[in-house]
Amino acid sequence: MACKKPKVVVTLGFGDGQAFFTFCQAVLEQNLESQCVAVRRNRAGEEPNDDVAWVRGNEYGHEFYGHLTRFLHAPPGLVATEFPKASVDFLFLDDSDSGTEIGADLRIWQSKLAPNGLLLVHGTTLERNDNPKVAWLEWTASRRAVEVSEGIGLGIALQPEASEPGEFLLTRLFAGKESLAEVVEIYRLAVARIEAQANADEALRKQAALETRQIWLQFLLDDRWTAQDVMDDQARHISEQAQLLEERGGQLMNQQAALTEQLQRFEALRRDRAKAQLIMDAQQEQVRHWLGVSERLKAEKTELKTELKSMKQLVQFAKAACRRGGKCFQASSEPKTRKPLPAKILRELQRIPRQLGLLSPLAPPSKKGKPAPTKVTPPVDRYAAWIAEHEPDAAALEAQRCSAREMKGRPKFSLLVPVHDTLGRFLDEMLESIVGQTYDNWELCAVDAGSTKPETRERLADWEAREPKLRLLRLSGNLGIAENTNRALAAASGEFIACIDHDDVLAPFALYELARAFTDAPGAEIFYSDEDRLGLDGKRHSPFFKPEWSPSLLTSFMYIGHLTAYRRSLVAELGGFRKEFDFSQDYDLALRATERSRGIHHIPHVLYHWREHPASGSMGGKPEARKSNLA
Repeated sequence: MACKKPKVVVTLGFGDGQAFFTFCQAVLEQNLESQCVAVRRNRAGEEPNDDVAWVRGNEYGHEFYGHLTRFLHAPPGLVATEFPKASVDFLFLDDSDSGTEIGADLRIWQSKLAPNGLLLVHGTTLERNDNPKVAWLEWTASRRAVEVSEGIGLGIALQPEASEPGEFLLTRLFAGKESLAEVVEIYRLAVARIEAQANADEALRKQAALETRQIWLQFLLDDRWTAQDVMDDQARHISEQAQLLEERGGQLMNQQAALTEQLQRFEALRRDRAKAQLIMDAQQEQVRHWLGVSERLKAEKTELKTELKSMKQLVQFAKAACRRGGKCFQASSEPKTRKPLPAKILRELQRIPRQLGLLSPLAPPSKKGKPAPTKVTPPVDRYAAWIAEHEPDAAALEAQRCSAREMKGRPKFSLLVPVHDTLGRFLDEMLESIVGQTYDNWELCAVDAGSTKPETRERLADWEAREPKLRLLRLSGNLGIAENTNRALAAASGEFIACIDHDDVLAPFALYELARAFTDAPGAEIFYSDEDRLGLDGKRHSPFFKPEWSPSLLTSFMYIGHLTAYRRSLVAELGGFRKEFDFSQDYDLALRATERSRGIHHIPHVLYHWREHPASGSMGGKPEARKSNLA
């Protein structure tokens, strides 16, 4: 390298990288303006990133040699096109034991070697069926070349048009076998010198380390009494700290006992408070019941007053029409006297003309006093009128069924329904409302949480037999509303999930509006709709027309309620429903999901009918919800 001072050095075949980095080090030490290029040989079934030596060599070369190096891993023929003719001053062929491959490399790179370029081939003495030496002898037949037999052999050759080398080492290298042996011996001595220098440097480093250690040991010996004093002082401090820790441990145990006693008192108070809450809830239900009875009695009283008033008017009219002036309506306190027969005959004779119609009937007396009460017309049900005006009729629902099949995207909705001892009528109405949806890409994931009522179990079995989209999971016991819902969530496969109470009802167009909202807002992860109440008489009332998304309103109360659909991946990321918030688990999920969601969309349609009955949360039938409600 010092003699030729090459501008471009190409190593074809990286191997373990030792030869390549030897050239790089020589360039660096000689302060040459050279570029060293490493070309990796492609091996069948081995990617560059799987070659540990190649990956580490890249990192090492860029760290220590920087701009001097280039690393290429394309086929040799393709790599050769990146070099102009006669531009390579130093070509080293390595990492190959195939004469065919060596011969192909020599033919490809022959035109790239500079006129005074130098070629080195490693492995010329390898004994193989496809011997590299055959290719080497063919190529050097018309060129000046020498071969060093040490190791696996190294061939060195000049171009045919190369001028006579003027450098001492190159002249001696090509001057004959004796001169070659001298050069080899010179290099062997140089290697020995380098190794000796390296060993000497290592010995100096070890000597310096030993001297440092001796100084350190001497320092320790000189200060051993100081160290002993320090250790004694530390032992004393440790003993004091241990005694203090023991005292603090006793205080902590006393405080822990006091805390345990306080916790027991708090637990007793909590139980008493829970009992008081149950009593208050029961009393509230009784008050509500008696208020209903009172309202009914008031209505009956009003009806009786009206009926009594009508009876009084009828009696007054009868008195006015009575020929005796109303005396027959007066109860006599005296004993009744029997009239003689002639008086009776005269009375009957006087009745004959009126009975024969010879006398006109008496005109009814004019009504005096207050006029008869007018019939009260019941007020118009404005919500019923709104429903008739804004919700689709039977023809519109049928049109939805047709358009739903052609809708783009068509997300799948998984409806989660935990069931426990539900009334058969309520369960049938809920399931019928789902099966009757105008949008058909859905599944129903129901969990029977150990129902004990035969009616509930029979209805579920019947629906499971006739509805293929119903996926029913039966549990041995009730795990709580949150965990029951999590079991349904685990069985879900839809893109979105929505929770439905086992006694509520969906609007027939609920899932259609959800799918259409997804088409309008594909980036949203939460959809919520308006809702209303469903009375015991089957009449809808008390609609809740919700505002657009409002984070501050959600922190006040669970206003998004039903029907709410979440992207299933979002709920899975949050870990589902938390059992610590049973009866308010939907509110807890809404608070957590809205913080993570990338989009929240409001559907301005009444899609959910919340049923009212004594055991429903809509009428205060779930007092446990107050204990877990986050608000």
